[in-house]
Amino acid sequence: MTDALSPPAYDQPPDRIAWLSALVPALAAALLAGSAMGHLDAPELASAAAGLGVTHPPGHPLWVLVHGVACALVPVGPVAFRVALFSALWLALVGRATLALAWRATEPAPDSDDPLSLRWRSTLALGASLLASLSVGLLRQSTRSEVYALAALLAVAPFAVRASRSLEARARDRIAAALALLGLANHHFIALTAMPALFVAMGPHIRKNPRSLISWVMPFASALALYAALPLRASAPASITRPRSIGELVEVASARTFAKNTGAAVAEAAGARVADVLDALSESLSSAGILAGLVGLALAFRPKSALRQSALAFALLFFVPFFARSWLGFTRDNPDAAGYLAPAIVALAALSAHATSAALETVRAADKTPQKPSRPVRWLLVATLVLAPSIALPTWTFANSVLATQTDRANSTTTLALAAISTAPARAVLLAHGPNTIFRLRYAQLVEGERPDVTVVPVPLLGYPGMVPALIAREPALAPVFARYLLQPGRSIASRDATGLATRRPVMVELDPDNIEEYVRYVLPSGSFATVLEAPSTLADVRAGGARHFARFDQLAQQLATEPHAKRESDEVLLWMAFNDALFFASRGARPEARRSIERALERSPNESRLHALRAAIERTPGDGPVDLTAILPR
Repeated sequence: MTDALSPPAYDQPPDRIAWLSALVPALAAALLAGSAMGHLDAPELASAAAGLGVTHPPGHPLWVLVHGVACALVPVGPVAFRVALFSALWLALVGRATLALAWRATEPAPDSDDPLSLRWRSTLALGASLLASLSVGLLRQSTRSEVYALAALLAVAPFAVRASRSLEARARDRIAAALALLGLANHHFIALTAMPALFVAMGPHIRKNPRSLISWVMPFASALALYAALPLRASAPASITRPRSIGELVEVASARTFAKNTGAAVAEAAGARVADVLDALSESLSSAGILAGLVGLALAFRPKSALRQSALAFALLFFVPFFARSWLGFTRDNPDAAGYLAPAIVALAALSAHATSAALETVRAADKTPQKPSRPVRWLLVATLVLAPSIALPTWTFANSVLATQTDRANSTTTLALAAISTAPARAVLLAHGPNTIFRLRYAQLVEGERPDVTVVPVPLLGYPGMVPALIAREPALAPVFARYLLQPGRSIASRDATGLATRRPVMVELDPDNIEEYVRYVLPSGSFATVLEAPSTLADVRAGGARHFARFDQLAQQLATEPHAKRESDEVLLWMAFNDALFFASRGARPEARRSIERALERSPNESRLHALRAAIERTPGDGPVDLTAILPR
């Protein structure tokens, strides 16, 4: 099994392979990008980009500036689609960077007398690049309005720059450090998880020339300057945080508000969190891809391995993001979690190419022994070693990504936003409690211009710097509502303040387990939101309004049913609404309506324990009357 093209080494992959590693994922991301506002943080981020606002902590200053340019200059499609097109560009560069690492990983050992040909190395390196760039963890994040595609680029590109041999060593280190530090201004957590590997990779050069660290000052200062500029955009309508003082700036940039959702504060056990992260990684690379990467990592530590000097850096690039994401928790069913794993995905993909190239070299060496395998066996081995990781696995990951992105392309989020805002009375005040609801309504108002007369109060985000003063400045009538909140911050606005405002303006509240007990006597469910009354309701009022509410609920369910690809997300929203309805009706004593809401919820989650507990509590006491929710309400 010799090849006529077997030079000792190649400094760079061929140009056609380099272009393919960038163009294929970019085209895939552009084709899979939807024009819908998207789920989770996507609507809020797109709104911030369109209006050059400050996002939720840590503010993501670099991402907003870059994608603000995209929204202004790309004359194609809605805002969400324009942002996705720029993310496709970042993915293209990630694919090229991964190719550089995979090319380095397939480099022959120093003592190899029969290195792989250009053809084999190109195939293996391109396959590894596509395995990473077409994975759910990278491709899906590049079709949404999210920060992870740019974060992946700034985390991985420094290693690709250092793997390049077309630049002088000092220039490589300076560029790598600049890119890594610039990543701090985009998503500092992901950037920090890649830093240990970069320090190890650059360690020998730093030890020889400690003064080289001086060149890190400028990019680090640039990252800090981007954060320092956040107060300049604090007054933008698209800003969801409005830091004006140094203390507020530190609070936003450090993302201190999310500290309670990390480490020991996460309810899930550490072992379960690690299993969840491993499951998310498997969704991106498959079990075979993970195994090949880990085998490649083990082989990299061999004394004669061409990756011997880089083995520790590769190991840190995988393990640090892996365990950092495990420490954060909240991974299962969270598409954002895969974005944090981008460095680990790229590291494993490149290492899988190292494992495959080592196996291929072993087969080629066996060709020279007296007991060499037969020709058909050799070709079968080669086909398995080359085609499986280079064609089969990238094809599998791409198919997985196509399925995963269907949800993001669906218009169900627009349906949910319009269901909440289009039915609101003129000049209504909506007290929104769900972050997803808040972000959808922000996009509908700020980007699509829906219902500018409606004021949305993001209740759980009122603690963000500048949020309350901004709301009062827009609507002075809200000042009394926030008077007690400013003295005693909490998740809910007091019902007495909401009912007082209802005498002057229509007020609606999104029911939530945290506010059911506060509002139960003063609201009537009316679709996505409940109408706040000026005086306590009667049971007759509740039952008369229940019929109208269920009609709106059914209408919304029918509209969402037209988006089958978003069924799981739609079912989660409808389940949550039905659960809150059941809590309200049970607490108010409208037991037939409570049973009806429970049945609607059970249609979407038959095994939900709290629904069965609520139904049992209703059945224990015959007749009408309020049901004690103490053991059922989540705390």
